[in-house]
Amino acid sequence: MKKVISLLLAVLMIAGVLGISFSASAEQADLPIDGTEISGNTTKEAHYNTYTFTLEKRGTVEFTVVADAKLRLITLQNEKTGDVRSVVNYSADDFKTDTFVQKSGLFYLEAGDYSVELYGVETSYMLSAKYTEYTAADGSKTLSVSKPSTLFFSQWSKPHSLKVIVKKAYRVSFEIEHGMPIACNVKKADGTVVYSTKNFNSGTTTSPAKQEISFNLAKGTYYLNLRALPGKKNANETGGIYTVTTKVGVYVKPPVSFGTITRKTNALTISYNKVKGVAGYEVQRSSGTKWVDTKRGNSVTCAFKKLTAGTVYKFRVRSYVVENGKKYYSDWSKTYKSATKPEQVKIKSVSSDKAGKVTTQWYKSTGNCTGYEIAFSYDRFNTIGWKTTVSAGKKDIQSLAVLKLKSGRLCYVKVRAYTVCGSQKVYAPWSLYSSVYVK
Repeated sequence: MKKVISLLLAVLMIAGVLGISFSASAEQADLPIDGTEISGNTTKEAHYNTYTFTLEKRGTVEFTVVADAKLRLITLQNEKTGDVRSVVNYSADDFKTDTFVQKSGLFYLEAGDYSVELYGVETSYMLSAKYTEYTAADGSKTLSVSKPSTLFFSQWSKPHSLKVIVKKAYRVSFEIEHGMPIACNVKKADGTVVYSTKNFNSGTTTSPAKQEISFNLAKGTYYLNLRALPGKKNANETGGIYTVTTKVGVYVKPPVSFGTITRKTNALTISYNKVKGVAGYEVQRSSGTKWVDTKRGNSVTCAFKKLTAGTVYKFRVRSYVVENGKKYYSDWSKTYKSATKPEQVKIKSVSSDKAGKVTTQWYKSTGNCTGYEIAFSYDRFNTIGWKTTVSAGKKDIQSLAVLKLKSGRLCYVKVRAYTVCGSQKVYAPWSLYSSVYVK
């Protein structure tokens, strides 16, 4: 085929030199849109050749051009609006192995008058245009489960809002195949956003782009909203055809029950309930404003290490199923909070300089903590005889004086740090005790 094209175009070039006339001249000519190939050439005096055609009804037109490296530009213009688009783009790389190269461009056009202009200096080419009428309905409609809905998205059309009625909780997937850049989102009937607006680039002429977006939807009415994106990447046409296929699957439930299995100063292991029928779980930890440290597996426990002592962390988890090699996730669970243990405190000194008074000093706990608990006892072996009081502070050395102790008695003192996590206090181990005689 390449040899035939090369021979034909070589003949065209020789004929141009000899002054032989062809069907396409430097003047304006009609372009058949039934796939008929026409040939033409440009000269030193006339660098442009123009062809015109009219569409009575909207549809697709595929242009095919065979040319050499001297053909610089092929454009399509809407005579009513003045919009100009590139039909095909040639580059130097196209001609590294072939003298003549064939390229195609597919356009979705409304009814109207159009012109195709070719520019080059002393070049020969072959051009054809194939029109296909498009008859599908235009406008909004209700999507049916597992039934494709093909709609025309013209340059002048408004965004499409496609209704989806969910009669029971399902995992709903929208597969969108499109030949132009689009933006889409999903909202409830009351306007609540289910899927935030995202932009998707188009594919190629022969291979349209495909996106699949999936969510868990409760019973109710929803809208899939789509619009064309003129001027975006790969947008050789601002309108076109898109197909939406709606599919439903099993609603994927997230875990709901949480607990802490092990708690250390630098690590936490959390647990959550098993969800029936899922393949695994994805767990994330918060670093304050961002979700980080994502872990995946099929266990109902998850360990996080290299944490900071005495710090409250937030966790969330979602489950997923796998179908045809693709993962489908549940919604994220509610946030679960858990705190690491604070570091053990070291007592600096214990003294008594006044009757019934004991002053205790200790070094601030490394890491984080909310406050400290100080315990006193006259019998260090009596575990229930310790009396406690609470202190808080951010100094490097903490200090607390306690009055109304029994004079002349040996008093034992110990300290521990704690961190508040919700309604719970998470304690560090008690420090080693110190003793002092009360004046």
